[in-house]
Amino acid sequence: MKRRPLFVFNVALAVLLAGLYARAVVEPSWEAAFRTTWWAGLIVGLSVAVGATVGPRPALGWKKCVSTQVWIVITSALFALAMTLLPKEVVEVERGLEEEIARRGLRASSGIGAIVGTVVQIIQVYVTRRRAARRP
Repeated sequence: MKRRPLFVFNVALAVLLAGLYARAVVEPSWEAAFRTTWWAGLIVGLSVAVGATVGPRPALGWKKCVSTQVWIVITSALFALAMTLLPKEVVEVERGLEEEIARRGLRASSGIGAIVGTVVQIIQVYVTRRRAARRP
């Protein structure tokens, strides 16, 4: 896949995954799920797309991009679960972050989980592209 279509593919995939996650976790309808999470998917999609396509190194394949974004969803869900097990102070910070995110339209996720998951996967994309560039 060429760089421009791969970029668009990543953004579209992230918006779709964010909507599916919201529908599965909290939203009562598909319309509400996509309405409340499109911007979060856009942010994740743009970050993965930039990491996968920009620069002189070979672009990642679409399969690697799919696995990267699926892992972002999984790590977000795991951190959301972990937040319920942590001390009250951390839960209060998480609640404040979720309220701030909700004001901007996202209601179904762990804010800390989404941030940590995205950062971890951006690092994974960087390492994967470095390895691909080293291969003869």
